[in-house]
Amino acid sequence: MRGMRSPPREHWALPPRTHDALKADERARLLELVRDVLSRPTAPYAEDLQVRGVLAFAAARPGIRARLDAHGNAILEWKGKRRRAPLAYSAHLDHPGVELVGRVGRVGRAPVARLHGGVRATALVDAPVRFFDTRDGRAIATARVRTVRERDLELTDVRGELAPGAPGMWDLTPGRVRGTRLFARVCDDLLGAVAILFVLDRLWRERSDAGLIGVFTRAEETGFVGCLGLLRTRALRRDTRVIGLECSPQRASARPGRGAVVRVGDAASVFDPELSDALRSEE
Repeated sequence: MRGMRSPPREHWALPPRTHDALKADERARLLELVRDVLSRPTAPYAEDLQVRGVLAFAAARPGIRARLDAHGNAILEWKGKRRRAPLAYSAHLDHPGVELVGRVGRVGRAPVARLHGGVRATALVDAPVRFFDTRDGRAIATARVRTVRERDLELTDVRGELAPGAPGMWDLTPGRVRGTRLFARVCDDLLGAVAILFVLDRLWRERSDAGLIGVFTRAEETGFVGCLGLLRTRALRRDTRVIGLECSPQRASARPGRGAVVRVGDAASVFDPELSDALRSEE
């Protein structure tokens, strides 16, 4: 059995300062959070390591309460002292990935992985994949996509030992800082999760009166599975105001580096006119 391909190189360093919004120690803590979260593999239905990381974050900060709902979504809360309708930030812990589902063919019985998430399968031919053990995040095999049939990817150049049901991610760097930019195999939506954790950490350190709920959902990439489950089980109070943090594509009217972007709706409706207007007034 051939050894796995060497993992892509990582480089973690504070980028040049471009604003004064964060103090030096806050920038260092934020980078450490980014590295910690992005280093853990994830995929739809295989977010176990990310969920454990979120729970460990809360356990290290007495006063931040943590719970799991019936669908495995993690919910953290810094209660504060203000008595008003709860405010929640949400992010999803998965990212498009694959799952080993079987083998095809008579000669060599090529392994097949099923694609989960909003990626065009035909664009993945010859893409490198790295498979993981969800118990500890250890890489167990590498492969390349040879052919694609609908959502099934036939694999080749398999190195290591594949296990049934093993999740896989594109074999890209977990994180590499170059200048003022971060390149990573997952930005959507783990950086949203990092932002929530950073704000909760700041509230906890300051013993802030302001309360905040962090909602970390699963399997968003396959149809908002975790989010819809959370809504059905009413895991949040009915009057909770929820702001979703997302990594959306760049638009002509919303470019990176020009401040926060507030997405006010989609093709179906405006999400919440009152809350959207309140966010705009805070700019």
